[in-house]
Amino acid sequence: MNTMPSKRSAGARFGPSDSPGARRLEVWLQPRTIELLDTLAQQWGVARGKVIDQLLTGCSASPAQPPRAERHAAKQDRLDRSEFYDRDAARLQARRWEICRKDASDLPGVTAKQINIFKIEQKMNRDQPLSDAGKQALLDLIEHHRRQVQEEAALLAEHIQRMKQRATPDRLRAIDGAVESAPQMTTRDAAARFLLTALATVGLNGQDRIDERIWSELEDLIPYAKVFDFTSGGSPEDNVIRRCLFWGVALRLATLEGDPPQDTAECLAWCGFAVHQSEQARNTAQWWSELTDRMAGRPGSEADRRLLGLPAEGNLTVQTIKAAYKLTARKAHPDLGGTAEQMTQIIQAKDRLIQALEQ
Repeated sequence: MNTMPSKRSAGARFGPSDSPGARRLEVWLQPRTIELLDTLAQQWGVARGKVIDQLLTGCSASPAQPPRAERHAAKQDRLDRSEFYDRDAARLQARRWEICRKDASDLPGVTAKQINIFKIEQKMNRDQPLSDAGKQALLDLIEHHRRQVQEEAALLAEHIQRMKQRATPDRLRAIDGAVESAPQMTTRDAAARFLLTALATVGLNGQDRIDERIWSELEDLIPYAKVFDFTSGGSPEDNVIRRCLFWGVALRLATLEGDPPQDTAECLAWCGFAVHQSEQARNTAQWWSELTDRMAGRPGSEADRRLLGLPAEGNLTVQTIKAAYKLTARKAHPDLGGTAEQMTQIIQAKDRLIQALEQ
């Protein structure tokens, strides 16, 4: 079979081609075109045939990959630098912890972790030991936190003690009778929320759902309540509603005055369940916004009671108002996620309610 001879020999200026199409095309190229292809090949670092292939397919040629040895050396260099930075960061961290440990040795009762956190929060130079002023500031902060924890613990103990004193057998039986018809007036979710929001007031924090452990802890708190049967007499759904409302009211006895009404609707209003349901239907931002609008004029006792988490109706005492204020203020305090505006509103509501009692 005859083939057309190439106009240029393989050893001439034509470089190696990458495809049969490129080789066939090179035969008919003009010298000037060949020179341009050679220029592109030199700039791109590829063979002339590769340039032709790229032009035929409409793609730009990629620069030639460096030899395998060079790529391996570059990769190893990156790894070496990464390991160097990691080792350097580890040495820096170790040095900073050593500084914290030395500072802690001069401050009895203070740990290196506390010092490290203190430096980070106060944006101090972590590569330098604490100054005398810094050490004193840390000790003052720890002492303030200790007093705050003690005050909160004392307040909680006082609240639980008052709740237990109010949770007499007669009152608990009255609550049990009042919530008997409650399943016809509310839902399981609303009743569960009513109970869950009261758990923190007696130190049962971190609960976000109803389970058997909650009932056990509540019965340990008020042992007499074990006599009430919430496992029969109705559907499982109704029994859970009655049980949640019973304990939700019982845990709020410390802030309620008088005895529980026998009528279901009156009892739920007495313990603030209706207010609780309406608040749950709105998000916190909307609730604060609406409350602020009402307080722009002259708010009534209902708004002040709601702000402090007190029942909408019923008699109040100065002690009850102050206890409710302390519990609400802990949630609205700027250091605990609240705002100064919320704290101001809570203080004003407390003052107005106390002044109303003194008139």
